[in-house]
Amino acid sequence: MISIPKYKGLGVVHPDIKLIDSTYWMVYTPFPPEIEEHPCIVRSVDGITFLDEGIKNPIIRTEAIDTDPDFIYLPDKKTWILAWAKYSHYEDKIGIASSKDGINWDIEKYIGGIEEWEIEREYSMLSQPSLFYEDGVIYLYYSSIKRGNNEGEVGLITLEYDKDNLRVLERKGSILSPLQSENYRGGCGHLDISHFKDRYLMLCLRKGSNDLFDLFLYGSKDKIEWNLWTILVKSVELYNFIYRSCFLTNKKGEVLSFDGRIRLYYSAYRLKNGVWIPSIEMNEIGEKVLGV
Repeated sequence: MISIPKYKGLGVVHPDIKLIDSTYWMVYTPFPPEIEEHPCIVRSVDGITFLDEGIKNPIIRTEAIDTDPDFIYLPDKKTWILAWAKYSHYEDKIGIASSKDGINWDIEKYIGGIEEWEIEREYSMLSQPSLFYEDGVIYLYYSSIKRGNNEGEVGLITLEYDKDNLRVLERKGSILSPLQSENYRGGCGHLDISHFKDRYLMLCLRKGSNDLFDLFLYGSKDKIEWNLWTILVKSVELYNFIYRSCFLTNKKGEVLSFDGRIRLYYSAYRLKNGVWIPSIEMNEIGEKVLGV
């Protein structure tokens, strides 16, 4: 059982985890209620018991709901970058913050507004970001969705962090749009981007005809063209339903393998006294499942 501070939340959700210098770093949010949903960071020596010693949580708190956090470390800049979705009644944006120590954070900028392709598809929100860093470029993947929906199309924004200044390089538009099928609704959401051997990996959720989310794994050689590899976890197999998940990676976003086993951390929802309560749990799977 993973131990994580809930603060004033009933549960915890949306993990992103890095193993850096023998320390596990996790960003997540307490939830529910939504009013308590702001990014928090905790650390662990074993990847099981996480503590907030030396950290004042939440690390980000605005007047809105601050949800869906994801972070990455830039080794050449000695800087952490955090992305999250800022939801409010009047505007939805992706927030980006930076830190030199992973503890004290400064908000750098917000990315908002929707592109022509999103307007045509009636999307109105930039949501559920995931970060990857390579060759000096920050890749910010996100779900473009309709309000009240967790599935949409995957968009990509590239950024550069130079001389402590973060700037947008390009908005590349839609790069993945799973079609509706007999068993699944169209679209996907709650992404996690990583790399293993010769392949980039994308975890994402798709909602099935039973209204439960299943965890899909896509692969890519170039970070742009993505192909379905496998359905990694089906909700009905393990819990009431699975939610945002991530592989354990190092600070470069490389998936870590221990004797051929990799760690998958995931949000699991269970119904308790009529309320859906999330927890963060972990399972080990064989690296052959990644297809490389």
